[in-house]
Amino acid sequence: MTKIAAKDLLGLLRLKHKGDVFVPECKNGQSYGEAGHLRLDALVINRSWSNATVDGYEIKVSRRDFLGDDKWPGYLKYCNRFSFVCPSGLIQPEEVGDMAGLMWASKTGSRLYTKKKAPYRDASAADLERVFRYILMCRADIISSSYMTAAGTDAEYWRRWMVQKEQDADFGHRVGRKIREVLDREVFKAECENVRLTAENKRYEEVKQAIEGLGLGSYGSASRQLKDLADKAKNGISNGLRRALARAKSALDEADVIVNAEEVSGRTGRERE
Repeated sequence: MTKIAAKDLLGLLRLKHKGDVFVPECKNGQSYGEAGHLRLDALVINRSWSNATVDGYEIKVSRRDFLGDDKWPGYLKYCNRFSFVCPSGLIQPEEVGDMAGLMWASKTGSRLYTKKKAPYRDASAADLERVFRYILMCRADIISSSYMTAAGTDAEYWRRWMVQKEQDADFGHRVGRKIREVLDREVFKAECENVRLTAENKRYEEVKQAIEGLGLGSYGSASRQLKDLADKAKNGISNGLRRALARAKSALDEADVIVNAEEVSGRTGRERE
């Protein structure tokens, strides 16, 4: 079993009531000039405007301290519920009587659990006011508003506010810079794609003009007309072109022979003269 000290139990109580008003070492009045004042190990006020409840706690870590305590019945009128808090097994439920509850710490000291539920009782307004006045005058730290920090000063509040603003601004700049980088990258990609598409469209336009220059495209599709020409070439158009070229060459050869004969005849006549 883990050895648990009084401060450990107080810490577990604070954790249990982390959303409430938690006052350790809470007295029932001023310490000076008044005899018979009491001191609870912890007093808790739940945060509720309509159903506020005051819980009082007495911490015990030894049997001797528990058995020798005869003051605890005096705590009852200053709270609506009262409980003992101790290590597991130190106090038995039947030992606290009908007016108190009992909470044990787990053997590992990691949490508290209720061994005996504390009964609820009405407390007089005068007795509660006495405790509340002590908390207000001796333990409360008055702040300007609920938005202030625990330090309670305007300077501290605004210092923290400025630090938070600077952190938010830096975060905003970093997010904005990242967004700009992404946008610049996407814009660059879009511009490159636009250049590629423009060049491709230009090539398509050149092909279109070439096809139209060949007299294609006036009827049907250009691809169909090109196929027709290819089929015709296979069916003999090429042989006809070759025969036409052959006839043209023969005609040119004959013309050359005639021209040469006339030149020879002219030279002979001049020589005779």
